[in-house]
Amino acid sequence: AGDLMTGKLISAQKTNLLSEVVKKMKQHNISQLPVMEKGIVVGLVSETNVIETVSQGKNVKNLRATEVMDNVPPTVPVETPLRIVTELLRVSPLIVITDKGKAKGVVTKADVLNKLAK
Repeated sequence: AGDLMTGKLISAQKTNLLSEVVKKMKQHNISQLPVMEKGIVVGLVSETNVIETVSQGKNVKNLRATEVMDNVPPTVPVETPLRIVTELLRVSPLIVITDKGKAKGVVTKADVLNKLAK
């Protein structure tokens, strides 16, 4: 997992406004963002969450990340084999990679494809 992960963990806080989360996603050209609280991943906001929220007619300007996030994505240690990471990516758009219990990065489907294309 460590060979595939994006080393810089880009995340949102539970209290961030959804508009701030979307701006961060666009700025970094990513489609999902882990949501953190006190250094621990507590959820995930994805493009799908945002689209569903808009389609429900909710006023996204006043919503916080915690109000639209999905459950915590899978978390695995940095030593996890590729086979396990790819199995998890079949059911989750993002895997959080930890080192000594601390979130250090993420792996997405795009990371796997980029690695294979090299």
